[in-house]
Amino acid sequence: MVPATSDRIAVHAEICRRHAHTIPGTPANPNHIHMNRRLLFAALALFATIGAANAQVRTANGTISISVPKAPWYLGFKASGFQLKEKTEPKNGRAAYYFFVDETSGMNLSFFVEPAEEFNDAKQYRDMAWEKSRGKFGVPTDVVKSNTQTCATIAYTLEEVGGIKLNQRNMNAHFVKEGFWIDAHLSKVAFERSEQPLFDALISSMVFTTKTPADTDTSTSEKHDALFSFQQGSAAYLKEDYSGAATWYSEALEMEKQRRTLSDEYWHVLVDNLGMAQALTGDLEAARTTFNYGASRDSTYPMFYYNLACTHAEMGDMGTCIADLRQAFRYRNNMLNGEQLPDPRNDSSFKRYLSNDTFMKALSEMESRGK
Repeated sequence: MVPATSDRIAVHAEICRRHAHTIPGTPANPNHIHMNRRLLFAALALFATIGAANAQVRTANGTISISVPKAPWYLGFKASGFQLKEKTEPKNGRAAYYFFVDETSGMNLSFFVEPAEEFNDAKQYRDMAWEKSRGKFGVPTDVVKSNTQTCATIAYTLEEVGGIKLNQRNMNAHFVKEGFWIDAHLSKVAFERSEQPLFDALISSMVFTTKTPADTDTSTSEKHDALFSFQQGSAAYLKEDYSGAATWYSEALEMEKQRRTLSDEYWHVLVDNLGMAQALTGDLEAARTTFNYGASRDSTYPMFYYNLACTHAEMGDMGTCIADLRQAFRYRNNMLNGEQLPDPRNDSSFKRYLSNDTFMKALSEMESRGK
């Protein structure tokens, strides 16, 4: 579930904003007003820091090489200062996302790898990606296209992203190699024109090498942990594939029930997002079970009760809904960092009750007393 071409826009915009040390808002879902908060947490989950390289990322003699299990090659580049910070690797072995950072130079480098199903020419992929992304996250200036024997490149500057002055230089190099499309994206904020040769040299250093038989052993490639499943669930959630999200999140939660490995923040988001994904696919009973499980493990986290209230409201059980909301308001000071308890008056789950005197009286009491 590596982001498709159109979804790369959102991933790239997130990276641009993170350069400026700010967290963007996200659009609200029409079914649950508070989902905008969950979309943000799902997006950030995709950028979980990893601790070590895996078999598809290797370093030797100042060269870092990346690949995917099903590809017969490695793509290497000369950049000893870069460190792998983030990754997304679907189980199909034919796609991946890798994100590297050079703390010294301030340069960032990402790779998207996926099957080349539309074209067999790098220039066509470059032009397609550029047309789909141009203007989505800023007004590009100093645009330069070029072609080499191995790749098609495009360089451009984003002076401002989301109202933030960045002067970010970007350079994408598109490759097509033995059935795979590789999009390498290099960027740096506070760019100086004298630094352009650094971009050119790094792209020029990218060379393919053939894997050995040992490299192509994928017997362990299907193994993954709860964080991997959580990330894949978040990718599906962002694409509004709630059935897929529920499947991945359920797998992650089962792993967590056996042994806790996720941070407390991610664990809470996992349970919360799983329940909402289940509700959005119409399985309210499963959602209720999930939120009740969350509350049984952390009885003071308000969003479990808030989402239980949403679920019971959708089920038409106003009495239980009110009881759940009382618990949510009781513990409203225990939200995760950056969260706020949603306003039930603006949540479509409670729309049917907004003209009900009993519900509105109870809600007013909760708002004034926090009970």
